[in-house]
Amino acid sequence: MIRWNRQEPTEAVPTLGHRDRTFRGVLAGVLPITISVIVLFSVVYLVLDRRHAAQVEACQNAVLFYPGAGVIARADRTITQPFGVIETQIALRSADDPETVEAWYRQAFGRYVREQVQRGGTRATLSIPERDWAFQAEPDGGTSMQLLLYCP
Repeated sequence: MIRWNRQEPTEAVPTLGHRDRTFRGVLAGVLPITISVIVLFSVVYLVLDRRHAAQVEACQNAVLFYPGAGVIARADRTITQPFGVIETQIALRSADDPETVEAWYRQAFGRYVREQVQRGGTRATLSIPERDWAFQAEPDGGTSMQLLLYCP
């Protein structure tokens, strides 16, 4: 028969990593968690803001100016916030007739879109802005142009 060496229980020995803990209260961890959440949201917001700004800049660089046309006015207006659509309005004037100007814009925009697609971009990476334009003959000859761009 096997006899086990049984000893009487002694005082509890602290385990590794044990320390005497005092009660700190229910709200003791709220401040570090709150600061962490604020920092996290700030970083995410700044990253998204920089990304949006880069997309808008690429979109606005796609504005095609008719050769020899003079810029009369330009206005940028944010339609929605934050990271919203920016509407860019540009008023131009040229000495050429409206048909010539419109034909140039159609060809130039077609070339621009073709170049974007041939680069192998996906729908998400293409910087082809939604646009609208209007051409109107001036009484003294020439054309006034209204260009609208809607950038992401």
